[in-house]
Amino acid sequence: MSKRLMSIVVALTMLVALFVSPMPVSAATMHTVTLIDADGVTVYKTIQVEDGATIASSDLAAPPKPMEENAFVDWSTEPAVNVPFDPTTPITADITLFAWFTPIGIVPLVHTVTFDSKGGSTVAPQTVQNGQCATKPAAPTGGTFEYRGKSYPASFVGWVTTDGVPWDFSTPVTEGLTLYAQWVQPPGFGWWVLTFDSQGGSPVPSQNINNDNPTATFAKKPADPTRAGYVFGGWFKDKECTQPWDFEKDLLKGDTTLYAKWMRIMLPPTGESTLQGLPLAALSAMASACLIALLRRRKVSLP
Repeated sequence: MSKRLMSIVVALTMLVALFVSPMPVSAATMHTVTLIDADGVTVYKTIQVEDGATIASSDLAAPPKPMEENAFVDWSTEPAVNVPFDPTTPITADITLFAWFTPIGIVPLVHTVTFDSKGGSTVAPQTVQNGQCATKPAAPTGGTFEYRGKSYPASFVGWVTTDGVPWDFSTPVTEGLTLYAQWVQPPGFGWWVLTFDSQGGSPVPSQNINNDNPTATFAKKPADPTRAGYVFGGWFKDKECTQPWDFEKDLLKGDTTLYAKWMRIMLPPTGESTLQGLPLAALSAMASACLIALLRRRKVSLP
């Protein structure tokens, strides 16, 4: 076999070995979790948890009772006081958890108050002495609500019990308790505001129009405003009063402001009023009223 052919065979052999040989896989970082009695002596078990993972619920089950008359309470992060361990906590280092028991029939000295923010920011649990009150925590943030298939920021209104009853933080705590964040739509959400700018006339209340039904977002025509020396000429979409608003046809598409149009009653120096600027309908009505009054004064019978 020639030297050239031998070189080719050796090169192919090396390539095959490179692709066939398994690549080394770095081992995952593991942490040791030690479950021990509160006495610090009796070890129930040790488990290995991958970095960033949580402890399996089965591993946090109640350990054997040291005495039959005892009841398991919590896994605590401290041996001297019951500081309940949050099972959703990612494990990033070795940790020791202490089993806490209480004698059956005897009220525990402390209770755990847990706060479920319902998707909002995390609120730390509290350990409360029996008969004492929990401290009202700072309001969580980041809660949302669903509207037409989309999520929107919600307003936090308080903490409620499992039954939805608002919790009074002056109430003594006599047992373990979970409180839930109550989130609601922010004020004004789901409504469009129709504002009336009377432009110098008497004020007209705004209207809140529910935008949940696009086919029913008609505004209700308010009573006409008044203004001394002027005749009201209707509501318009623009401040210059060039685009009239039709309450029977125009639909709201968002927060809207309508503007009042005014036509001044002109008074000449003689003191006789002129009706310049009045609409034809107003002039016709006034003319009819004057004619009826004149005929009655002359005692002309009317049909």
